[in-house]
Parts: sequence; C-alpha cells; structure tokens
Amino acid sequence: MRLLIYRRRITPLLTMLAVIFLISGCKESNNENQISGQKEEVLNEVESVIKENAPVPALEIQVDPSGIHLSAIPEFVKITVANTSEELEYKGSYHYSVEYWDNENWIPVCCPAVPDEEVKISPGESAVFDYIQLNPKEYDYSVGKYRVNYNNCGFGEFSIIDE
Repeated sequence: MRLLIYRRRITPLLTMLAVIFLISGCKESNNENQISGQKEEVLNEVESVIKENAPVPALEIQVDPSGIHLSAIPEFVKITVANTSEELEYKGSYHYSVEYWDNENWIPVCCPAVPDEEVKISPGESAVFDYIQLNPKEYDYSVGKYRVNYNNCGFGEFSIIDE
C-alpha cells in the first residue's frame, strides 16, 4: 500500500525531472532567455506537484468561545491549533476564513487579509491565535453553525445562538 502511495508521488516528480533534463539539453535554440524561462516554468510546476502530493499533518482546531449570543458577537475569537500528527510538522500560513453552514454547504462569511508569514507547529504542540476576526459590523450573522477554516488544513466549529 505504501509503495503505491510513494509511486503516485514520485512518478509525476520523475516525469518533471525528465522534462527539465530535456529542456536543459536543448542546443538548437538561439534564445537562451527562452530556455531559461521554460526551465523556470517547469521547476515551478514540479514544485506545485510536490506540494500537492506532500503529506499534511492532522490539525485540531478549537474555537473560544464555542457558543456566541447573537446580540453579543465579539469582534475577535481565539482559536487553538493543535498538531495531532506524530511525525509531521505543520508549515503553513495564518490564512483563515469564517464560514456558515446553510444545511448543505459551508458558505464563506468573512475572509480577512492576513500577513503572509509562515507558521510552524511541531507534532504534539499547539499554537493560540487570538486575532480571528468575526467583523460583526460588516457581516450579517444569524443563528446557526459556523466554523473557522484554518488554511484549509483544519476546521473549528462554533455556534451563534439566540438568547
């Protein structure tokens, strides 16, 4: 089973490396910039294939508070992001969104801009972020189930409840 998983990950990588080898061996082109641009394009594609096939650590997200009164929606909530994997370090960004469950789909409600800095969370460790914006003045919240989508790697649910 593991061999099959590794084969799926390595096959696209080997294909891309073969393409790089062919492009670098190209001697008939008079335009060196064109070849260099092609090499960069292929390298970017190889990098994206590696990222797509890279294993992702298991993240557990807890939202505090988990129940919020409709008449008292705070500007910010706090999340705790725990890396529950045994071996994989989480390396990602601060990106998140707040989503509403409409009984069929998760609908984005709030997607604030955040710094594009890297976050690292070692296996078995956690990080606390107290800046998760709900922006109640900008978004019309209603009673229901919501979640914080942390960089598409973990989700923490909370509810907005009536009095």
